[in-house]
Amino acid sequence: MHANDNGHSDPLTQLVTLLARHMRHMSTADALLLEDQINIIRHGDDLSRITLAKNLTYKILRAEQARLSARGIPLTSNTYVREEYYPLDITLIHAAMDHFRLSDAYKTKMAEVANDVTDAMKRSKTLQYAQRNWHTMKDDQKIRALKIVQHLHEKHQKLGDLRCEMLTGLSFANIAMTRKNGDMNPKFFLAFQHNAFSNVFNNTSGSVIATAMDRMGSHIYYNTHNDNYFFRRSFAAAAGAMHHEQQHVFQGALAMAVHDGRIEQSNPYYRDARLFYLLTREKCYMPGNIPSLYRTQAIETDAFAFQTAMTRRLYRRFHDGAWADDPAQRAAYENSGCALFKKLKARIFGPRP
Repeated sequence: MHANDNGHSDPLTQLVTLLARHMRHMSTADALLLEDQINIIRHGDDLSRITLAKNLTYKILRAEQARLSARGIPLTSNTYVREEYYPLDITLIHAAMDHFRLSDAYKTKMAEVANDVTDAMKRSKTLQYAQRNWHTMKDDQKIRALKIVQHLHEKHQKLGDLRCEMLTGLSFANIAMTRKNGDMNPKFFLAFQHNAFSNVFNNTSGSVIATAMDRMGSHIYYNTHNDNYFFRRSFAAAAGAMHHEQQHVFQGALAMAVHDGRIEQSNPYYRDARLFYLLTREKCYMPGNIPSLYRTQAIETDAFAFQTAMTRRLYRRFHDGAWADDPAQRAAYENSGCALFKKLKARIFGPRP
């Protein structure tokens, strides 16, 4: 999402407006620094823009931490930054990151992938059942369904001839939002994805074995506590959150393809893959507690776009799943030897539709 998708002008135009308001309060040194920053945004290369965005983000977080600590409040990932205190810095970051946008061709291709993934999900009897019975299913049944969701997404994620399947780990936790004393639980999360690809890209893994381990793939962590509103709300919402994290896995696979030279510069999606590679290598990621920056960075706009696309598709009933509305057929499925065999097979070989 571009800054002007939120109803604002483009970042540099907005910056000019802010400057007209703040310049008279600015020291000469600050004014010269700002001029250098604007020159980097307008004429610098990708690395200098990334460095500027990262440094300004650290500056905001340090200032916010100092402001909160004076009141005895810690700055955590769940503490939102008061963005109105840092208008110039945030606008500069928006302007720098505005150079890292995904192409229309990539977005169109992702819509096609979403259709392919949806078609595969429609054929899964387990997901047909889950779509109609999510609120009465046990957590272990829901987890099995989400494993299939992840597996089918991974199976169909590709860009042309470039397949992007990876070794993806899945972990499910059950963590409440608040502790027994009513305090916010700092360990609470909805879902997230982690990989160590930046170590590979920067040659900082260490040993050959460590590098091989860092290359192996990503890991998705998913919270199945009822405080996770995605998991609680519906099959479409719960699966949508899994698709969001799997899209981050896909981004990592594209970044690795650039690193390995498996995607040619003539490929229509090379620029998009290189974008993911640069942002991952340079660890350029806007934290969630600065919402306007978090939601507008390419890594998240892509993941949220895929999540939204899949959630909308999954709210539409699978026609082949009508059997799951019939109590007799539903009971037969739940108690069939086939279903029990599938559970055993899934434990041994992993999830399959």
